[in-house]
Amino acid sequence: MTPFPRLRVRGFLQRWGKLHPVDGVYASLYLNKENAVRHLGFVPARGGSKRLPGKNHMTLGGRTIVQRAVDSALASGNFEHVVLSTDDPEIIASMPSDERILIDDRPEHLASDTATVLQAVLELMERWRRYGRIYDTITILLPTCPFRKPEHLNQGFELLDNNVDSVISVTEYDFPWEMALDLDANRGLYPSIEPSPLITGNTRSQDRRRVYHPNGAFYIGRWDVVERDRNFFKGELRGVPMDAYNSADIDDPIDFKFAELLLKEGVV
Repeated sequence: MTPFPRLRVRGFLQRWGKLHPVDGVYASLYLNKENAVRHLGFVPARGGSKRLPGKNHMTLGGRTIVQRAVDSALASGNFEHVVLSTDDPEIIASMPSDERILIDDRPEHLASDTATVLQAVLELMERWRRYGRIYDTITILLPTCPFRKPEHLNQGFELLDNNVDSVISVTEYDFPWEMALDLDANRGLYPSIEPSPLITGNTRSQDRRRVYHPNGAFYIGRWDVVERDRNFFKGELRGVPMDAYNSADIDDPIDFKFAELLLKEGVV
C-alpha cells in the first residue's frame, strides 16, 4: 500500500507515509486499488477570482458555496471520497473533520486564472495513478452551481451503465439558440446559424427544438475514459436536465444576489 503526496484528510495530513496531526486527530490513510470504492467526487476551489473576488468564501444559507458542493456529494451517498482541490488555507479550514473529505493541495501552476478545472482533474488522476489509486469514476462538482441536490446526482448515477461513458447535468437554453448573431469589429451583424429563422421568418418559439447546455452541477465520467480522452464529452453521453433555478450559476455579484433571492423565497 502506497501513501500519496500532497493529500490531506480533514483532521490529518498524510505525506509520503509520515503522519502529521491536524486539529488534534491522529489516523492513517493508505489508499490502494484493492479497497477503493467506485466513485470519487472532485470539487475545485482555488482562492482567486477576478470577476467575483472571494467567491468561494461566500455563503448561501449559512454555508459556503464550496461546502454546499461537498455536502450535496456526500448526502447523495454515491461517493467514497470527495476531493477538495484548493490552494486556499481558509477554504481548507472551513471544511468539517470528515474522513470522506480529502484535501488535495493544488500546485501553483494550476491555481492561476488561466488554469482550467479539467487540467486540475487530469493532473490529479495522473498523479494518483502513479501511486496506485484508481477509481471507477470521477465526478466534477463546480461550487458555482450551488443548488444541485443529492437526487440530481442520484439520477446521474442511475444513467451510468456499461454502455455509458459520461453523464452531464444540463439545463435548457433560455433563448432560441438558432437566433444567435455574430457581431464583428465594425458592428456588422450576421446570423450565426444557417438558415437563420431571422431570415426565413419562422421565429415562433413553439417551433424551436429544445437545446441544452452544461450547467456545472456535475460531470460524471468513467475514470479510464476520461484518462484516455482527456475529456468528459467524448464517447457515449447521457444528460440529466435541471430547471433554471437549480442551475443558477454564480459568476458575478448580480448572480450571487439572485442566488440569495432564490433561497430567501424558497424557490430552491
